[in-house]
Amino acid sequence: NLGILYKHGNGVRQNYKIASELFKKACDGGNMESCYHLAFLYYNGNGVTQNYQKAKQLWEKTCNSGDMEGCKNLGVLYYKGKGITKNFNKASQLLKKACDGGNIKGCRNLGVLYEYGDGVKQNYKIASELFKKACDSGDMEGCIDLGLLYKKGNGVIKNFNKTLQLFKKACNSGNMEGCRNLGVLYYEGKGVTKNIKKAIQLFKK
Repeated sequence: NLGILYKHGNGVRQNYKIASELFKKACDGGNMESCYHLAFLYYNGNGVTQNYQKAKQLWEKTCNSGDMEGCKNLGVLYYKGKGITKNFNKASQLLKKACDGGNIKGCRNLGVLYEYGDGVKQNYKIASELFKKACDSGDMEGCIDLGLLYKKGNGVIKNFNKTLQLFKKACNSGNMEGCRNLGVLYYEGKGVTKNIKKAIQLFKK
């Protein structure tokens, strides 16, 4: 917990190096949450030399201990191939584990794999179900992804009104990508009366 204070600069001067030392001490003592935080420092190179392999090892440790957020991050690491060999099959397995374990971002990322057929057979219907699950649970990126499927008619019946509602939900929740996509709808006049002025306001936002 002291490491978290130093990481965010709450009550003390922000110091990633001290945070990393505290997280390592707690992680070595068996505290998985500290291992998880330390992995992020290695991933971003905050207070320590950037090391994707170290991040991978730490997220593996937390994932194997039942931390679904660690499984999700490890899955994304395999998907992006940062510091490790890109492995879509491994990514899909880990993201499925995270999703089944209740990690909503794991579900959303697994949906992306199904949308593009990375590591799994392309299936827009499954992708739409995973995006909906994420969106309904408050993940605005999932709402945007689902909105784009409705716009294209992939895995769902094309429905610009649905797209509009989903982009609005994301935008109103503070997701700027949602505002940008909503602006595109107003610019194109899809699902809504064409309104260039409204589009410009959303793009400015």
